[in-house]
Amino acid sequence: MPSSSPHIAPTIIESPPPSLALSPHGRVHLEPGSPSAAGIEPRALAALQAAFDRGSGNGLLLLGAVEADTILPPALAFWRDFSKHFISRSCALLASGEAISPESVDPPPELLDELVSGAPPMKGAEYLSADVLASLWRDLGSTLTREAAARKLSVHDFLASLDPAWRLVGRVCFHLAELRDNKVTPFAFLATYVGEPSRGGRARHVRLGDAVERSGKARDNSSLLTLLAPVERAA
Repeated sequence: MPSSSPHIAPTIIESPPPSLALSPHGRVHLEPGSPSAAGIEPRALAALQAAFDRGSGNGLLLLGAVEADTILPPALAFWRDFSKHFISRSCALLASGEAISPESVDPPPELLDELVSGAPPMKGAEYLSADVLASLWRDLGSTLTREAAARKLSVHDFLASLDPAWRLVGRVCFHLAELRDNKVTPFAFLATYVGEPSRGGRARHVRLGDAVERSGKARDNSSLLTLLAPVERAA
């Protein structure tokens, strides 16, 4: 009986997960890969690819606004968080009642340097600098203004159309809290600040005093004034 040929298991070559790369000219683009490996649904990945094909600002805006709750590979997460910083700061300034446009939103002091120093390995990392991030930040501002105007929406309404969680971000909220164990003062007022959306797309409230203290320590006067403006109006 002739010997049977040995069974050779087929080699399975998996596609790498999609990742973002930085070009020498400071542009961000999406590199192809397996959407399931990155946790992004194929339909969302196709929309993201189409957005980056239109420009870095379009892609980063969609990544930060829509994929805020997705667990992503390090490079994608880095750029998503960069975009979320911009969107959150824009929401805060808009919620304060200031007549500003997204193009005039500046990054918090030292934020860009901190992002550069903490950046994960990525393709094109050698081109990453605070100046490059500043340019992309401005690109996000002009893109947000343009996309909202094209849909005849306010910036806040446009962001909420991408993800409803952004509607409350940047707002100072006043609560009437019940103190069940205190018969002398059974109620108390509580002021909170809504920062970036938490996992699950829910508004994440922090004590207003804590938010003010963080802005003070960071010497972020713009953010500090934004936090205090609603309190002044309420008073």
